[in-house]
Amino acid sequence: MTLKQIQVLLLEDEASHVEAIRRGLESSDSTFHLQVVDTLKKYREYVAANPPDIALLDMVLPDGNSIDLLKSLPESNAFPILILTSHGNENAAVEALKAGALDYIVKSPETFADISRILTP
Repeated sequence: MTLKQIQVLLLEDEASHVEAIRRGLESSDSTFHLQVVDTLKKYREYVAANPPDIALLDMVLPDGNSIDLLKSLPESNAFPILILTSHGNENAAVEALKAGALDYIVKSPETFADISRILTP
């Protein structure tokens, strides 16, 4: 029996976080295909051509804020989106969820190690 690959789009500008998430997904029994972009502009372009099964978005990026992206894109609800941040706070979490994010996750070594379980339905 062949399992379907879960197409994951990661919007992240920090190389060490990308690598930690990649390692977390590779250690899983599930099959993930990880595509990485590092700006909101590249994210918009990628999603327009290749909608993923799920997206992980760093909240603060060089060219803007992912919550603003959620509010501005009508197609943002076409697939689940999880917001990732190094600076967790309750107000930002509520804002992300109201904007359409499925969840709000604070980055940590434990989160990165457990990312495959977080993404698996």
